[in-house]
Amino acid sequence: MDTQTILIIIALLLLVCYMNQETNRKIDIENNKYIKRLITNGKPVIEGNDNKKSTDKKSTDKKSNDNKKSNDKESKNINFRKEIENTHKRCPHTGMKSKIIACIQYPPLNTGFLVSLCCPRCLSEIQSDFARPQQDHNYKITKKGEYYYFHGKDKKGGQIAPKCTLENTKIVREITKNELSTPS
Repeated sequence: MDTQTILIIIALLLLVCYMNQETNRKIDIENNKYIKRLITNGKPVIEGNDNKKSTDKKSTDKKSNDNKKSNDKESKNINFRKEIENTHKRCPHTGMKSKIIACIQYPPLNTGFLVSLCCPRCLSEIQSDFARPQQDHNYKITKKGEYYYFHGKDKKGGQIAPKCTLENTKIVREITKNELSTPS
């Protein structure tokens, strides 16, 4: 092989390496976008936080309003987290320490809600109760303000019951350190 052929081969290899790195970079960007959409269900993680500099008053006012909305959202998020921390310590069925997180289906609202329970038996009893006619339910879910609450047999207090979503499941699991219930 002569020197010119070797240089051509080296140049081709460098070109292939560059193209591979560029392709991998684009794939990585798309993967990150996909994961972010999956985790946040398509919603921005923090709304109203654009990093563009603005010189006109309208844009500044809009940013101020966006920041207020963001602060309100963060405040609601803090309240939501505190409510989970306070109400998910005990199983609403037995009063024992909660150990699992379960998504219960509530037919009257045709929606699934997350609750923390002590055992799969409680989950089974609650779900069986919801399979009966609504007037015969020993358990119920009510809306108070912007949150839903699950009420056990005594109907006192209640456990905040976020809707079953990937994001809410991650939040409840992070706060309670409970395991996810597995279907039996």
